[in-house]
Amino acid sequence: MDNKKKAIISLIVVILTLLVLVIGASYAYFSVTSTNSFGSKTISASAPNIGSVQLIGDNSTVSLNLSAGDMMRKSGDVIYYGTANGTPSSSETIVKVAHTNVTGEGYFNCSYTLNVTATGTNNLYTAFQGWSGKSTGQIVLQIANKDYDFYTSNLFPITINETLNGVTSADSKSIGISLYLSNKRGTDQSVLKSKDITITVTATNFNCSLADGPYYYVYDSTKSSNNYISEPLSSSAGLDHYLVGDNAGNYAKVCGVFNGTEFCMSPGEWINNETYKSTLESLGASCYLNTQTFFYCRNSTVNCGANKSGTVGCGYDDGGNGCNISKNNTLCFDYWDGV
Repeated sequence: MDNKKKAIISLIVVILTLLVLVIGASYAYFSVTSTNSFGSKTISASAPNIGSVQLIGDNSTVSLNLSAGDMMRKSGDVIYYGTANGTPSSSETIVKVAHTNVTGEGYFNCSYTLNVTATGTNNLYTAFQGWSGKSTGQIVLQIANKDYDFYTSNLFPITINETLNGVTSADSKSIGISLYLSNKRGTDQSVLKSKDITITVTATNFNCSLADGPYYYVYDSTKSSNNYISEPLSSSAGLDHYLVGDNAGNYAKVCGVFNGTEFCMSPGEWINNETYKSTLESLGASCYLNTQTFFYCRNSTVNCGANKSGTVGCGYDDGGNGCNISKNNTLCFDYWDGV
């Protein structure tokens, strides 16, 4: 009977920029349909030789449709990730919902605002909040590499203000969404039976400014007051690893040189972890990927890695120095041992 009590849950995450999204669902087995009339936000510079920047929606949704079978008692905790088509995945899935596009020349720093709301006929969040058996990490929404745990009271509405530095025509930045639910071993979760929720993410603001870049930065032992980050360098020639940013200390990415080829990663783009791994392996690096936590790749001289919290870093392998960019800080140091 306990197995049958743990029935059907539906969670839907939708990204919307500027216009309107309509979601319809049948709460039997949650046949979800959507229509999307999508616009793009464009910031244009006045100088004739400078490009324009757009934040473009990818018309993607993230859904998690769980059946009674999915929510039966298991031998251990089972985590289900939402996907673009709603079929639960046992592997972490991050769906790219928006990306930047630059037409023309220019190096831009951009900021954006997302507003997040939640509604439901039998609201899952409301039911979860009223459940005495709830715990952290059971239902988690992640947007732009920041977790929003349903355990948090008064979670919605959410306002997200984030930045995307170093946006160019050759370096598009993306926004990803992930969603997961944990079927907890030994926990009767029947309180969640037949509940539903629709989470709508609306991009309400997107602004970009032309920056003086790119410049390159490395570890400098004399710059303790600046997290050991060097003065800006106009060229990366001869460097094995470095930060890339503008002339005002806004850092966009870390890079390493593998077999003569530059490889770079931006902070907060864990969505690209498998692509990063494949690219580095094609350049002769040896890699390890834990899809839940981190990855790193190395050759005889350079090590680059990233973790799920959004931190990226590159440096000399097995000691030496390196640099990290996280969501909250950028620093270089004289000992490198991964992210």
